[in-house]
Amino acid sequence: STDFGNVSYKVPSICSLFKIPCEGQGNHTKGFTRASAGLRAHQLSLESAKGILIVEFRVLKDKGF
Repeated sequence: STDFGNVSYKVPSICSLFKIPCEGQGNHTKGFTRASAGLRAHQLSLESAKGILIVEFRVLKDKGF
């Protein structure tokens, strides 16, 4: 969850999410904890970070974006 409230009215904000594959498990479970420590979760977090970086670069470079 996030709690940045009205901050997005003053500065650009994003609440980015990505899925960590965890068959038959949900967030806040032991299975999810194990899955989040795995290589696939690490790879997905890097892919997500790269996507955010690309958008951030565009926002900073292109005033009309």
